[in-house]
Amino acid sequence: MMQDKTGFLNTAYALENVDETRAFYDKWATTYDQEIADNGYETPRRCAAALAASVPDLNAPILDLGCGTGLSGLALRQAGFTSIDGCDLSQGMLDQAAKRNGIYRALWLADVSDPFPFQAGTYAHIVAIGVIATTHAPARTIDATLNALPSGGCFVFSLND
Repeated sequence: MMQDKTGFLNTAYALENVDETRAFYDKWATTYDQEIADNGYETPRRCAAALAASVPDLNAPILDLGCGTGLSGLALRQAGFTSIDGCDLSQGMLDQAAKRNGIYRALWLADVSDPFPFQAGTYAHIVAIGVIATTHAPARTIDATLNALPSGGCFVFSLND
Protein backbone atom coordinates (compact mmCIF):
# COMPACT_ATOMS: atom_id res chain seq x y z
CA MET A 1 0.00 0.00 0.00
CA MET A 2 2.62 2.56 1.06
CA GLN A 3 6.27 2.83 0.11
CA ASP A 4 8.10 4.80 2.79
CA LYS A 5 7.71 5.84 6.41
CA THR A 6 6.73 9.40 5.60
CA GLY A 7 4.17 8.27 3.02
CA PHE A 8 2.21 5.86 5.18
CA LEU A 9 2.39 8.04 8.28
CA ASN A 10 1.24 11.12 6.39
CA THR A 11 -1.67 9.16 4.95
CA ALA A 12 -2.63 7.60 8.30
CA TYR A 13 -2.47 10.91 10.16
CA ALA A 14 -4.53 12.73 7.53
CA LEU A 15 -7.57 10.52 8.09
CA GLU A 16 -10.50 12.58 9.31
CA ASN A 17 -12.99 10.15 10.85
CA VAL A 18 -13.53 6.65 12.15
CA ASP A 19 -14.91 5.31 8.86
CA GLU A 20 -11.89 6.56 6.88
CA THR A 21 -9.53 5.15 9.50
CA ARG A 22 -11.25 1.75 9.50
CA ALA A 23 -11.23 1.55 5.69
CA PHE A 24 -7.57 2.59 5.50
CA TYR A 25 -6.41 -0.06 7.98
CA ASP A 26 -8.68 -2.74 6.50
CA LYS A 27 -7.02 -2.14 3.14
CA TRP A 28 -3.50 -1.96 4.60
CA ALA A 29 -3.83 -5.04 6.84
CA THR A 30 -2.28 -7.63 4.52
CA THR A 31 0.91 -5.62 3.85
CA TYR A 32 1.17 -3.72 7.14
CA ASP A 33 3.67 -5.99 8.92
CA GLN A 34 6.12 -6.04 6.03
CA GLU A 35 5.95 -2.29 5.44
CA ILE A 36 6.40 -1.54 9.12
CA ALA A 37 9.35 -3.96 9.32
CA ASP A 38 10.93 -2.40 6.24
CA ASN A 39 10.91 0.93 8.07
CA GLY A 40 12.61 -0.39 11.22
CA TYR A 41 9.62 -0.17 13.56
CA GLU A 42 10.83 -1.25 17.02
CA THR A 43 8.19 0.36 19.23
CA PRO A 44 6.29 -2.85 20.14
CA ARG A 45 9.47 -4.57 21.31
CA ARG A 46 10.59 -1.53 23.31
CA CYS A 47 7.20 -1.09 24.98
CA ALA A 48 6.91 -4.80 25.83
CA ALA A 49 10.40 -4.78 27.35
CA ALA A 50 9.55 -1.69 29.43
CA LEU A 51 6.40 -3.35 30.77
CA ALA A 52 8.19 -6.63 31.51
CA ALA A 53 10.84 -4.71 33.48
CA SER A 54 8.16 -2.89 35.49
CA VAL A 55 5.76 -5.62 36.63
CA PRO A 56 6.30 -8.69 38.82
CA ASP A 57 3.67 -10.99 37.27
CA LEU A 58 4.02 -11.86 33.59
CA ASN A 59 0.84 -13.97 33.85
CA ALA A 60 -1.38 -11.01 34.74
CA PRO A 61 -4.02 -10.20 32.09
CA ILE A 62 -3.07 -7.52 29.58
CA LEU A 63 -5.24 -5.65 27.08
CA ASP A 64 -3.56 -4.74 23.80
CA LEU A 65 -5.67 -1.68 22.96
CA GLY A 66 -5.61 -1.06 19.21
CA CYS A 67 -3.77 -4.34 18.63
CA GLY A 68 -3.69 -4.07 14.84
CA THR A 69 -2.10 -7.09 13.21
CA GLY A 70 -0.74 -8.32 16.52
CA LEU A 71 2.82 -7.00 16.36
CA SER A 72 2.51 -5.67 19.90
CA GLY A 73 0.92 -8.91 21.12
CA LEU A 74 3.80 -10.84 19.59
CA ALA A 75 6.30 -8.55 21.33
CA LEU A 76 4.46 -8.98 24.64
CA ARG A 77 4.48 -12.77 24.24
CA GLN A 78 8.21 -12.71 23.41
CA ALA A 79 8.78 -10.62 26.56
CA GLY A 80 7.16 -13.43 28.58
CA PHE A 81 3.55 -12.29 28.98
CA THR A 82 1.03 -15.12 28.79
CA SER A 83 -2.47 -13.64 29.12
CA ILE A 84 -3.11 -11.14 26.31
CA ASP A 85 -6.39 -9.95 24.79
CA GLY A 86 -6.66 -7.47 21.93
CA CYS A 87 -9.12 -5.12 20.33
CA ASP A 88 -8.95 -2.97 17.22
CA LEU A 89 -11.10 -0.75 15.01
CA SER A 90 -10.22 -2.68 11.84
CA GLN A 91 -11.58 -6.15 11.13
CA GLY A 92 -8.84 -6.58 8.52
CA MET A 93 -6.18 -5.96 11.15
CA LEU A 94 -7.92 -8.31 13.61
CA ASP A 95 -8.02 -11.01 10.93
CA GLN A 96 -4.23 -10.73 10.63
CA ALA A 97 -3.81 -10.78 14.43
CA ALA A 98 -5.94 -13.94 14.62
CA LYS A 99 -3.45 -15.71 12.35
CA ARG A 100 -0.82 -15.35 15.10
CA ASN A 101 -1.76 -18.57 16.86
CA GLY A 102 -1.10 -18.63 20.58
CA ILE A 103 -0.68 -14.87 21.02
CA TYR A 104 -4.15 -13.70 22.02
CA ARG A 105 -6.75 -15.31 24.27
CA ALA A 106 -9.48 -13.15 22.71
CA LEU A 107 -9.79 -10.53 19.99
CA TRP A 108 -12.70 -8.18 19.37
CA LEU A 109 -13.70 -5.28 17.16
CA ALA A 110 -13.86 -1.95 19.03
CA ASP A 111 -13.37 1.75 18.56
CA VAL A 112 -10.85 2.55 21.31
CA SER A 113 -12.36 6.02 21.75
CA ASP A 114 -15.71 4.46 22.80
CA PRO A 115 -16.42 3.35 26.38
CA PHE A 116 -14.66 0.08 27.16
CA PRO A 117 -16.86 -3.06 27.08
CA PHE A 118 -15.37 -4.49 30.29
CA GLN A 119 -15.31 -3.61 33.97
CA ALA A 120 -12.53 -1.52 35.46
CA GLY A 121 -9.84 -3.78 36.85
CA THR A 122 -10.44 -6.59 34.35
CA TYR A 123 -6.91 -6.11 32.99
CA ALA A 124 -3.89 -5.68 35.25
CA HIS A 125 -2.11 -3.71 32.52
CA ILE A 126 -3.05 -2.05 29.25
CA VAL A 127 -0.83 -1.25 26.29
CA ALA A 128 -1.65 1.11 23.41
CA ILE A 129 1.30 0.85 21.07
CA GLY A 130 1.13 3.02 17.96
CA VAL A 131 -2.44 4.01 18.81
CA ILE A 132 -2.52 7.38 20.59
CA ALA A 133 -2.81 10.16 18.01
CA THR A 134 -5.37 12.84 17.26
CA THR A 135 -6.80 10.89 14.32
CA HIS A 136 -6.67 7.43 15.90
CA ALA A 137 -7.25 7.41 19.65
CA PRO A 138 -7.64 10.91 21.01
CA ALA A 139 -6.18 12.08 24.32
CA ARG A 140 -9.42 11.24 26.19
CA THR A 141 -8.53 7.59 25.56
CA ILE A 142 -5.71 8.03 28.07
CA ASP A 143 -8.17 9.06 30.81
CA ALA A 144 -10.50 6.16 30.01
CA THR A 145 -7.59 3.72 30.07
CA LEU A 146 -6.25 4.98 33.39
CA ASN A 147 -9.74 4.67 34.88
CA ALA A 148 -9.96 1.06 33.63
CA LEU A 149 -6.78 -0.02 35.40
CA PRO A 150 -6.67 -1.42 38.92
CA SER A 151 -4.52 0.24 41.55
CA GLY A 152 -0.90 -0.48 40.64
CA GLY A 153 -1.71 -1.31 37.02
CA CYS A 154 0.55 -0.05 34.26
CA PHE A 155 -0.44 1.76 31.08
CA VAL A 156 2.26 1.57 28.43
CA PHE A 157 1.74 3.62 25.30
CA SER A 158 3.58 5.31 22.50
CA LEU A 159 2.62 8.67 21.05
CA ASN A 160 2.33 9.04 17.31
CA ASP A 161 3.62 12.38 16.13
